[in-house]
Amino acid sequence: MQHIHKGHRERLRQRLAAEGLEAFQPHEVMELLLSFVIPYKDVNPLAHRLIDRFGSLQNVLKADPPLLSEETLISPKVAESIHKLGEWMDMYEHLPEQAPVVMDSWKTAGQYAVQLMRGLKLDCACLVCLSISGSLLHRTPLTTAQEMSPRQVVEIALRHKSYSLLYISGHARGGATPSPEDLNKTRQLVRVLEAVELQLMDFIVACGTEYTSLRKTRLLQPGVSQSLREPNPLFDRWIDD
Repeated sequence: MQHIHKGHRERLRQRLAAEGLEAFQPHEVMELLLSFVIPYKDVNPLAHRLIDRFGSLQNVLKADPPLLSEETLISPKVAESIHKLGEWMDMYEHLPEQAPVVMDSWKTAGQYAVQLMRGLKLDCACLVCLSISGSLLHRTPLTTAQEMSPRQVVEIALRHKSYSLLYISGHARGGATPSPEDLNKTRQLVRVLEAVELQLMDFIVACGTEYTSLRKTRLLQPGVSQSLREPNPLFDRWIDD
């Protein structure tokens, strides 16, 4: 008999990409966080147990690691990781307001990609929604470059009223040379976005302090813009040295 939670972890991450964290119940947020701390294990029962014992998601994230470990029979390492997640979320919430992030060229996009993907231990990716001026509207982090379906990409782009999209592929090792998977993903995204009159502005591969713009290297051809009903002023600025 197939386990009731088989594939549940993947479905949670797909929901996160499609709906955003605001659509999640507290125990689902807890389960999502635990999935990054405890790989290859059903963490649904633990998520419920933690919230039942401490009363709320916030209380779990603020609890002292020894108490977390003692009360819920999790390892000290996992308890410490949960506590650190709470500290990071609290720190992020209290960060001072920063100036809008603007990516109006392949160079500024590449610099942003390097900063975003710094210190990677595993390959990951990020879908970035841009305004007509190149301002960052929204970004969706991905655990792997294959996780998001074309339909989810379109749904996110339309939900955030994107003028164009940027896809960043972070390599943990091996340099910033585009892989065959990167090139396949690029072609797939171009076809899907063209059908809904959106443009993939660039596909950036980042590794360490290096990055490669597929638009600049012409691995991402400029022909897509020709099919759009309205000219894209960002496109001309993007490829201008």
